Amino acid sequence: MNSNPSLILSHDNPRNTTLDCDAYGIHYQVTSDSHLLVTSKTTRVHRWDRQSNQNILVAEWIGHNFHSDEFKFPNANGGVTVPVKTFMDCHLGFAKKFVRYI
Repeated sequence: MNSNPSLILSHDNPRNTTLDCDAYGIHYQVTSDSHLLVTSKTTRVHRWDRQSNQNILVAEWIGHNFHSDEFKFPNANGGVTVPVKTFMDCHLGFAKKFVRYI
């Protein structure tokens, strides 16, 4: 029997999965919207809160076609929005290319 805690992903699709480790009380759910007309895509990360027994929104990745994607981190004051390009640019010669991971 293995006594090492493991992080378990429920699906092999990073756009719709859960990440769980019962030993450490880690429970996250990752979901992405699917649209017929892809104008933008939103991926949400929720954390299960043991005290309230609810999933709480931790972050949103809002994908845009014509400008930088954004991360939104909610808080009591409405949240913080950070353009993804501020920390995830990919430079290829003279041009910039953004690589979307999710």
